[in-house]
Order: sequence, then structure tokens, then C-alpha cells
Amino acid sequence: MIRTNDSKSIAHRIIISLTQRFLKEVQNFIQVDATPEESAFAASKNPQPDWLNRQGVEALTDREQQILELIAQGLSNTQISEQLVLSPKTVKNHITHIFSKMQVKSRAAAIVQAREAGFGTPKELQS
Repeated sequence: MIRTNDSKSIAHRIIISLTQRFLKEVQNFIQVDATPEESAFAASKNPQPDWLNRQGVEALTDREQQILELIAQGLSNTQISEQLVLSPKTVKNHITHIFSKMQVKSRAAAIVQAREAGFGTPKELQS
């Protein structure tokens, strides 16, 4: 018998797997079909987030970058605290600092900006 938490975990893994495959296909498509001019144009249309331009990723501590990576992957505070072996309160404090440095007010906005900055991408797609 599958428990509710098990089925959520299975669904989460399936979504991650499908997302990774989709991103890999998109990357392959872009690499094959894009001319250097098209790639430069696409980069100009998708500039780095403002906080990254102003401060750089270096503005975040190593631990904050670690946590931002997990946030961008869609993990909850509880999942992050379990994975990094931190208390939930410590994770919450780190996230507060991250949001302040990124100048965002919501987790969704942080995820969008983090992904634009290269966080949350599957390891095999990172160059």
C-alpha cells in the first residue's frame, strides 16, 4: 500500500525527471540551431537579475548559495533542513537573509530570479 507521503515523493521525482529531460532537450536544440548572433540576442533579452548585476553571487555566503540552489530546485524549508542537517529555524533565517539580499518578497520571485541566475538547473546541464 502506498502512503500519501510516498505518492507525493514519487510524483515529485517524476516531475523532476521530466523537467531535467525537457531542459536537456531544450539545451540540445539551442546548441544545434542557434547561430552566434542568435545566442547573443537571446542573452541580451534575458539579462541577469538586478540583484546579481549589483552584488554578484558573491554577495551570498556559501551556505546561502547552497540553500538558494535547493529553493530553486523546489524543495521546502523542511526538506532543506533535513538535507543540510540544519534546524528549520536556521533555514528560515538563511532564507530571510537571501530574500533581503535578492530584494524579493516571495519564494516564487526568489525562484524565478535564482533560475535566471543559473541556480536550480540539473547538474548535467551546468557548464
